[in-house]
Order: sequence, then structure tokens, then C-alpha cells
Amino acid sequence: MGASVLNRLFRNRSPMIKNHLNSSVCLAFAIFLLLGSSGCGGPTGYSDVKGPLQPATLTIKGKSISVEVARDQYSRRNGLMFRKPEELGRDSGMLFGFEQKEIQRFFMKNTKIPLSIAFIDDDGKILQIEDMQPQDLNNTASRDECRWALEMHQGWFTDNGIAEGDAFDDYRAALGTF
Repeated sequence: MGASVLNRLFRNRSPMIKNHLNSSVCLAFAIFLLLGSSGCGGPTGYSDVKGPLQPATLTIKGKSISVEVARDQYSRRNGLMFRKPEELGRDSGMLFGFEQKEIQRFFMKNTKIPLSIAFIDDDGKILQIEDMQPQDLNNTASRDECRWALEMHQGWFTDNGIAEGDAFDDYRAALGTF
């Protein structure tokens, strides 16, 4: 098919126009190859996708929780989107890890589970806890710069007597290096 399109394009054209068209077609093809190999667009275009989420167990005030650790851009962007409430265990959540300390912002696009989010410092101390509603596109932002945020079922922190200022046990050991 490609050859017939080119034949129609070049038929009855002057040599100067043929050279110009040939150069344009080659340039367009080169750009297509370059953009295609760089991963532009689509959900698989992130260069730092590291595969499945890593599991970890965290403990705070004698309560153990299972978390999925989202450490790469793709995992952080998808978070708990499209999951049903019954797909997230009562003592389970998602821990988001970022490369740099900064104000972190979260919203609930395509998220069906009411969540509470805890913003956490590098030593595992909870800096702030906020509730978030399903499908809410408003940002929930940390007051302080941090690298960690933990999403749990809404009310989990309150139900377990966990508040701002409480700290996870052996936080760094549980997560390894990041």
C-alpha cells in the first residue's frame, strides 16, 4: 500500500517537486519513528515504570497494615482508581512514595472508594490526615512538604485511634531504601 501511495504522489510531478515530496515523506517517517520509540502518549509512555506494586507491611500503635507501595510515576498516577471498595481490604491501603519532599496534592478522579489520606514525613510520623470523597476532582494538599502519603479506607485512622503526630514503627526498615 505504501508504494502505491508514493507512486500516486510522485506521478506527473516535476523533478524538483518529487525531491521535495520525497524529503518531506522521509522527514515525516523519521519523526514518526523517533516519537514512537520515545514512548510518547498512552499509559505505557512513562520511562520509570517498574512493574507490579511492591507490597509492604507497616505497624502503628500495635496495628499492622498491608500496603501497596507506588514508587513510580505510572503507579502514583493510577493509585486506587477504578477499584471497588470490596477490592481494598479493611487493613490495607496504598502508600505513595515521591523522589522529593514537596507539597503533595491528591484528587479522586475515577476513584470509587471513600478514602482517608495521611501525609507522612521521612521518619514515619503522620503530619496530617484528611478525608477524600469518591470522584472529587478538588485537590487535597499536604500542609507541609513530604515524600510519603498513605491512603486507607475513610475513617480507618480514627477507628484505630491513630492521629497526627503518631508514628509508624520501623518505618524505614519496612520500606527499604527509596
